[in-house]
Amino acid sequence: MQCQFYLKVSTHFGQSISLVLVHQIGDSENESIIALQYLNTDCWHAEIVVEDAWFLNGDISYHYIIHEKDGGHTRERNASRSIRRKYTTNAMLEIRDEWQHVTVEKIVFSSKAFDVLLKNEKSITAQTCNRPTHHFEITTTQLPEGMAVCLMGDKSLNNWDANQPIILGYNSGHWAVSLDLNKADFPVEYKLGICDVQSNKLLHFEEGKNRVLTATAHSARITIINSTVDFRKHAWKGAGINVQLSALKTTKSWGVGDFNDIHLLVDWSKQTGIKMIQLLPINDTTATKTTADSYPYSAVSAFALHPLFLNVDEVAKQYGLKLPVHFSKAGKTFNASPTLIYDEVAQLKEAATRWIFESIQLSFYTEPAFKKYIEQHQNWLVPYAAFCVLRDLHGSANYNQWPTNTAYDTK
Repeated sequence: MQCQFYLKVSTHFGQSISLVLVHQIGDSENESIIALQYLNTDCWHAEIVVEDAWFLNGDISYHYIIHEKDGGHTRERNASRSIRRKYTTNAMLEIRDEWQHVTVEKIVFSSKAFDVLLKNEKSITAQTCNRPTHHFEITTTQLPEGMAVCLMGDKSLNNWDANQPIILGYNSGHWAVSLDLNKADFPVEYKLGICDVQSNKLLHFEEGKNRVLTATAHSARITIINSTVDFRKHAWKGAGINVQLSALKTTKSWGVGDFNDIHLLVDWSKQTGIKMIQLLPINDTTATKTTADSYPYSAVSAFALHPLFLNVDEVAKQYGLKLPVHFSKAGKTFNASPTLIYDEVAQLKEAATRWIFESIQLSFYTEPAFKKYIEQHQNWLVPYAAFCVLRDLHGSANYNQWPTNTAYDTK
C-alpha cells in the first residue's frame, strides 16, 4: 500500500524529522525509520510503501522524532497513532498529522481511572459511511457528559447549519468520523466544535480561521486527518479528594481507618458530588515494626496491602469467630487517641490476626477462593511471604544483612 505522510509542525534551521513505524513480524517488534522531507515552514512529507506483512499481528503504530543539529532529539509521547489494518483494502493512503505536544491533561485523562469515570463518552457513535474518502480523528480535552465533538463546513459539510452538525464518535481516546466527500468542491473549509448530543445542536465553535482540507477525494485512496483542538474552556470538570486511609477511622475503628471505611467514604463522596477518590499509598511498609514504618511511601512490596488496614473484627466474623474482649478494649483505647499510635495499633492487629489464624488452623487452605487467589498471585505472593518470614527471623528488612537467603531463589 502506497502511503503519503504530511506532518504539520513548525521547525527551524538545522532540524530534521523522522517517521518511526512500529510493527510486528512474528514474535519480534520491528521499527522502520523513514526520513521526512521538508516542504515548507510548517509541513514535512514522506512517501513509503507499507508491506502487507507488517499488518499480520494487527495495526501499525507510529510516531515522529525531531532531530537537532547537535545530535539531540525530541520524540512524540502519548501520540497513540496507528495505521489501521482495515485500510489495506485501499491502494493509497494519505495521512495528514499534526505534531502532538505532551500536556499534563492528556497524561492524566488517559489513565485507567478516568477511562472508567468518563465511560459515558464511549456510548457516542458517529454516523456510518460505506465508502469513505476521508476519515477525521480529533484529539481534545475531555468533555462533560452529553457533549461531543462535531464538525461543519461548506456545502459538503451541511453548509454551516448549526442545527445539523456532523457528530463524531468516541473511540480509544479520539473523536472520529468517516465521510464520503466524492462530490465536494475542493478545497473544503470547515471548523470543529462542541455540540449537545441530545438536541444535536452546536454549542461552541473553535476559535481562529477556518480549517482548509485540500486533499481531494479519490476512489482508490482514503485520507486520514489527525488533528488536535483546544476546548479547555469547555472541558469536563470535577472535584476529588486525596486522603490517607489511616485518617478515616470511625467510632468502630481500632485507632486507624481500615479497608471497610472506604465504603463510607465512597457513599459520602457520592452524596456530596465528589467525582474521584485518591488514597495515599496503602501498600505494606512493615520493615522495622516501629513508628518509622508509618511513612506510606516506604513500601516493602508493590503488590501487598498493609495488614494495618485489616478490619480484624470482620475477618473473625467470616469464620464464625468472636474476638476476645481484650482486643476490642485495647482498640477502643487507641481509637480515643487524637493521633495514630502506629506501632501499638500494628502490634494489636497482628496479635488479633494471629489469634484468628490459630483458631482456624489451616482450614482455609481448602477454600476454592484461597486456592484461586494463590494461583493468580503466586508470582509476587510467594517471594513476599518468604521475605516476611526471613525479615521477622533475622530482625531486619535489609536482606543484605541476612546470614542466608540474601537472593531470592524460586527453588
